[in-house]
Amino acid sequence: SEQRRTELGERFAITGYEERQYEGTAEIVGGGPGSRSGRETGGLKIVFTGKGGRPVGYIWMRGSGTEPVFRILADIEGDRPEAEAYLLDWQRGMIERADGVSRRS
Repeated sequence: SEQRRTELGERFAITGYEERQYEGTAEIVGGGPGSRSGRETGGLKIVFTGKGGRPVGYIWMRGSGTEPVFRILADIEGDRPEAEAYLLDWQRGMIERADGVSRRS
C-alpha cells in the first residue's frame, strides 16, 4: 500500500525493491511464472533498495523440503534489531494472511 511504501521510506530509507527467486542454488532476478522453473524448490527473496538502487536489506522465505516448516528471515544494514523485527513482523503477517491463518496474540 502507499502507506507502507511511505513508512518504509521514512523509517528505513527504502525506496524500491527487487524480487529474486531461487531454484536450488541458482538465483533468478525477477518475479512471476517466467522467473521460475516449475519445480519451486527454492526460496523467495525481496531485496530492498535505497538511494541509487543500492541494496539496504531484504526479507527471505522458503518452505522446508524435509520438515513441515516455513522459514523466514530479514536483514537490514546496520545494527538495528528493531528494524529487523519490524520487517519480520510485516513478513509474517503477509504470509499468515495469504495462508488464511489468524494472528496469535
